[in-house]
Amino acid sequence: MEYAVIQFNQGKRLVHANEMEILELHENEIQILMNKRNHLKILLGTFKPQYEVDKSDDFDSVHALIIEVIGSELAYIMGNQCHLLKLIDIMTTYQPNSGNISFAALIEGHISVSKLSIPAFVRVNDISLKENIINRFGIFSFERELKGYEFSNENWKDVVLSVQDNDSDDEEVEEYWGLQLQNKRQLLNEFSQKKSLYSDTVYVYHLTHTYNIEDRKTKLFSTIEPYTMDLLIAHIQFHASEIDMHYGMSQQEIKMIVEELYNKPTGQNIYDHHSCEIDLYINWEWWCAEADEIMKMELFKHDHLQGMLEKIIPKG
Repeated sequence: MEYAVIQFNQGKRLVHANEMEILELHENEIQILMNKRNHLKILLGTFKPQYEVDKSDDFDSVHALIIEVIGSELAYIMGNQCHLLKLIDIMTTYQPNSGNISFAALIEGHISVSKLSIPAFVRVNDISLKENIINRFGIFSFERELKGYEFSNENWKDVVLSVQDNDSDDEEVEEYWGLQLQNKRQLLNEFSQKKSLYSDTVYVYHLTHTYNIEDRKTKLFSTIEPYTMDLLIAHIQFHASEIDMHYGMSQQEIKMIVEELYNKPTGQNIYDHHSCEIDLYINWEWWCAEADEIMKMELFKHDHLQGMLEKIIPKG
């Protein structure tokens, strides 16, 4: 689950999975990363107010609040880091059928949106980040970056409108085959019907990690199809945490386990030349609520998994 409703003394608040850890930290344990100026991006997403919007009058009031914060500093959380951005401009649309407020925003700063949304909020400097999260009027949920188009501060809205008119589905979303495109419960139900891990197609995986200091991809070939591979990697990571909850598996360690324990000779298979990225951090965050169920999956059980993990993870 990306978002959860948490009870605070001030009342119930919407909190993203990325923000859970920082609520437990002291302010001096949080690293503030300043905005990278003159680094502009167009980001699309959904604005999530702290109360439900169910009619156009409510939307008008929320829209007015959003317009007021143009030019303000935004913050988003990753681990113990707080990244700062600047909201240069924004336009919003109310969707009556869903009650959602969609937006396109011109953002200055460093941010990379992949499979999961990134929650940002207006930062008030004279209160703590925890207080910011509790007292914010809503969340700017960044879900997609508009790439491949030239734009300026003056014409960026025209570019967004032109793209939306011509093609509402950006091709890059398909690269991520990813979990945002299907319901988690549906995926788990479909997996429970599987009789075999393997398919007739060889897939190319790029294993990455959000918190790598360097942008590093580890390539893995397998006849295990993408959604099953994502579940398998979660299965391995959750069993590793049973040995040491503070140990984070690397891409190379995951690759070694998959190749030694779960891959089979490819034979005369069809090759899918579209690579699939699996970020180990996002994989963990996405599936952690279903950890118990995933750890018990029969198709993933292997007599040597525990022993191999114990060799990899340092004792003590």
